[in-house]
Amino acid sequence: MSYPQTSLPVGQPAPVTRRVTNERAERGDMVLVHVGVPPGFDVDMGTLSGAIDAGLLSRVDQTGDGLDVYLYGIEGGAETAFDFSVVPRFRWTCRCPEASPTSTTIRPCVGMPSRPRRVE
Repeated sequence: MSYPQTSLPVGQPAPVTRRVTNERAERGDMVLVHVGVPPGFDVDMGTLSGAIDAGLLSRVDQTGDGLDVYLYGIEGGAETAFDFSVVPRFRWTCRCPEASPTSTTIRPCVGMPSRPRRVE
């Protein structure tokens, strides 16, 4: 996830875009994607209604640490994306460690994108 700013007051929604890529050659039907949500944030479930109404998403379930999202399908080699908002329950400030693994310096940053994970 990437965040548009480095801090958020309580209750101010932050937009999130989740991209999903099918790295296989064949179509993937009824794809299940788990989207982690950072502690201290709530998902505004109403912001997913556009993707459901458009037929991109079949179903969305909240879990203890995020969302289970069911996509109708993704063609082989294709990418799709959906948007939603998260809302902080506490004042939130993003800080990232410097590039050096031994550094104790903390600097502000904007998001920390997660690495793609291959699922076989």
